[in-house]
Amino acid sequence: MKSKSNVKRDHSLGTLNKNKIWNIIPGLCQKKGFENGITLTDILKESKAKFPPNGYSKPTIIKALKKFEADDRLLKIKSRYFLVDIFEDDGWSIFGRYLNFLLLNTTFHNKSVNVTRISHPDPERDLGEIFLQFSNFIGIFVLYILIEAMRPTRKLVPRPLRIDKALSFIQTAMPHKDLLTAFLKFLPPIHNKDIVLGAEIRRDRINKFSNAFRYIYPSIHETLEGGYIQYFKNCYLDIQDKNFDHVWKNDIQDAKCDHVWKKTFFHKLGRWYYSCTRCTYVVNSRP
Repeated sequence: MKSKSNVKRDHSLGTLNKNKIWNIIPGLCQKKGFENGITLTDILKESKAKFPPNGYSKPTIIKALKKFEADDRLLKIKSRYFLVDIFEDDGWSIFGRYLNFLLLNTTFHNKSVNVTRISHPDPERDLGEIFLQFSNFIGIFVLYILIEAMRPTRKLVPRPLRIDKALSFIQTAMPHKDLLTAFLKFLPPIHNKDIVLGAEIRRDRINKFSNAFRYIYPSIHETLEGGYIQYFKNCYLDIQDKNFDHVWKNDIQDAKCDHVWKKTFFHKLGRWYYSCTRCTYVVNSRP
């Protein structure tokens, strides 16, 4: 059994070894590229170069690396090690939350479009103008966020994690759910009474919204609405005529799927089809 003095000496030696191994890692990461990381082989080679003739043994280095991971100094991704310091948030999340605050701030909405809130006795007459203002606002806002998401970081990071950082920033600044909230806040209160279930507008009101959109963006509306039918036809159906008769994606007799048919109403197409619950086949009538 080791004496207390020997245990203390071994502990001190182990700490010294870890410190020496750690001292070579930042420089090695810089040489290899912070964004690329380093491997165990890289560290073994550097150890031999720094501490000739043999450097530190593989078990000693592995033990030290596990300690560095536990201390949140290194991050291991597959077989590569990265300095944890390069993954620091650097305040990106705070800036993202600030932008999200502006997205939902009606005062900022008015400033961004450089107009006062429409106060016409009949706001329905100004629906097209309201939509135009909101599209200008949201377009400008999205463009700004996308540009900021590409701003160089203080530190280099691996490519996949840099992409994740950009996507995380965008999601913080502009969560999907907040786009709807911002739109509802932008609308004059007269329209809110027709919103049901939190996210659905009554049928007569949605027709007015759609007509207003078509009025200010006629060609875009035509592409979005008419293009969907063509997309559905190209990707899911082989339509034999314009009345959607004899609709097949492929010859069902030659299909490999043991189809299970379900009668399905297709959104925006306004009619029923039979779709297979096991594959993408859609047919006009049950085979």
